Amino acid sequence: MATRRSMAAAVLLDRQLARLSGVPLDAIAKRKLGAEHADRIDRGLATLESVADRLAFVEPPFDLGNIAATADDFGGALLTLDSLQRIRPPGEHADKRGSVDALMDYLRQFADAGCAVLAVSAVARTRDKRGRSSYVGDRLSLASFRESSELEYGADTAYVLVPGRDDPEAVTLRCLKHRHGQPVDVKLRFERCIQSFRPTEPGAATPADRGKLTASLRALWGSTPAAADDDWGDE
Repeated sequence: MATRRSMAAAVLLDRQLARLSGVPLDAIAKRKLGAEHADRIDRGLATLESVADRLAFVEPPFDLGNIAATADDFGGALLTLDSLQRIRPPGEHADKRGSVDALMDYLRQFADAGCAVLAVSAVARTRDKRGRSSYVGDRLSLASFRESSELEYGADTAYVLVPGRDDPEAVTLRCLKHRHGQPVDVKLRFERCIQSFRPTEPGAATPADRGKLTASLRALWGSTPAAADDDWGDE
């Protein structure tokens, strides 16, 4: 996997270590670790080490040509981009909209060539019920992706993360589009202290396909070292 990042690689790896170990990110980032963290940190580091040779971070300049060259040199099959609006495609473009249009054309070519592309997009602000500018989750749609309708057209699958109204850690991964199947939302909990999203149990009225997707995500979580240190898998 080759990835274009919006923050330093060391910061990203700290976040992954928190997720994998279950040790709070604040303790890891500030290097305030004690003997009580040792076993979990060791398991988290071992997991990171086991995948280190499969991960490459793109260095500046963050233009599409450099990203593509890095992916070719590394042999990556999964390309992650954060965020689309900050990546420069080849050529001259009249405005940001034209730049994003061109970028999506190139990313479709990457996908058609067999490379999986996971891209993060900025979204436009909307107005809440009081007329205030905000990122109100229930008002986000395909049209919310910033700059270009080419984003909603070119993507095979599009999601937005919608926070819960009453519980700040309850979020929904809302599927706005799924070109090759039924759109399925996934209920999650975001544990801020360890930067981890965990799928919650589907309710009785949940469609069967949603249950399968949630079960798959739960299985992936269960395979991480931090899962052994809590009882989430037994809920």
